[in-house]
Amino acid sequence: MRDYEEQLKKAKIETILVSIDGFRDNHDKIRDKPGSYEKCLDAIKFLKEIGTPTVGASTVYLPDNIDLLDKIVDEVALAGVNRHRLQAIVPEGRSKGKGNSKEEVKKAIEYVYHARKNGVNVEVCEAHGWLGPLDGLLRATFFCGVGLNTACIMQNGDVMGCSLMDFPEHSEGNIKTRSIKDIWFNGFQKYRSQSILPDLKEECEDCDYLETCRGGCWLHGMNDNFCFLPMAIDVARESGDFPGIDDIEDMEEK
Repeated sequence: MRDYEEQLKKAKIETILVSIDGFRDNHDKIRDKPGSYEKCLDAIKFLKEIGTPTVGASTVYLPDNIDLLDKIVDEVALAGVNRHRLQAIVPEGRSKGKGNSKEEVKKAIEYVYHARKNGVNVEVCEAHGWLGPLDGLLRATFFCGVGLNTACIMQNGDVMGCSLMDFPEHSEGNIKTRSIKDIWFNGFQKYRSQSILPDLKEECEDCDYLETCRGGCWLHGMNDNFCFLPMAIDVARESGDFPGIDDIEDMEEK
């Protein structure tokens, strides 16, 4: 990366996220690349040195790292990140049809809730959808802006609604063959023609919170419609910080 120092400075990139998916040897094992953890830390320090405004880290929580989140977040913070996002497993590509267990999701939400209360700079990403009483406390208030106010140009030129959609079937076009203006104004129609996910499960259609949630994350919804809200309600209930939380209908019983 240091070989591209001048180019990176000239590019004036506002935000760069570095993938950190474990703690030291755990990261190297998950990535199947010895030494990659230290290289990631070096990259974070280097990006801070050249003045990148926001240097962040992105961590996908997995069975192999779910109990190491505190160590991962603490050490990465010491390296200089000013934003750290936790992501659920994306049910696409090699992980199609798979995802985190409800226990893993609850652990991640619980960790972020208590960490942020203690001033730790970590958040969950938008893929978790609307999180009821915890929404706005685990990150900015949920809004899936795919195709509405966000788009991403991937490394091969494909334009996607968000960076998690890094799979060919979700491409709206490629900047090598079409202008970004043409893609933006003429693509993304499936997201703009309806504000709520298509093919909702019956329990989503009958949910009291559908108008607010809009079906959650498009990518998760298109694959398994996994709802993160029940785990958030459980964490809120168990925290003891939300008087009246017991009046909220148990999502598992809907």
